[in-house]
Amino acid sequence: MEDPDIYRINMFLKSEIRKEALSDKKIAIFTEDAEARILLTEIFNCLAEDCEKFARIQHYFHLVDINLGSENLRDLFKDRFLSKTTLKSICILDGDKTDNNKGLDARVLSLPEEGSPEQVVFKHLVNMSDDPTLTGDFWEQHQVEMEGYSYTWLQNEELISKANTLLV
Repeated sequence: MEDPDIYRINMFLKSEIRKEALSDKKIAIFTEDAEARILLTEIFNCLAEDCEKFARIQHYFHLVDINLGSENLRDLFKDRFLSKTTLKSICILDGDKTDNNKGLDARVLSLPEEGSPEQVVFKHLVNMSDDPTLTGDFWEQHQVEMEGYSYTWLQNEELISKANTLLV
């Protein structure tokens, strides 16, 4: 057996095929905080809408509900014993924690953009207010209207000025 790990050995001993062995398995995805998990969930949902193949595998991903700093996550994923004895997992860091040592561990990724997920969303909100072409039909979407959101609401709540202060 080439590259034996606990799952291959288990499949061999139980005479299972990969599909049976993985039927109830999930790929754990670690993020720094709830905001990153929310953003990642939205990214996954958009991907699933546009890509049928991704939609078929999306249920295999489990976003671990734990808050750990980027350094803690890096240390966790550097541990050789842990990576060989537990289910393979992925670590996704905030964009402001981009790994400068790319290629050392393909399981540690960064969200796009520079900054935390909140900063990325606030930056996009400010850009949307500066350039209405970026919004497309966003404000006309049924779900947005049903929740009571509108461009007028955005202006009345002074969210753009609040977002600008957070980006400084």
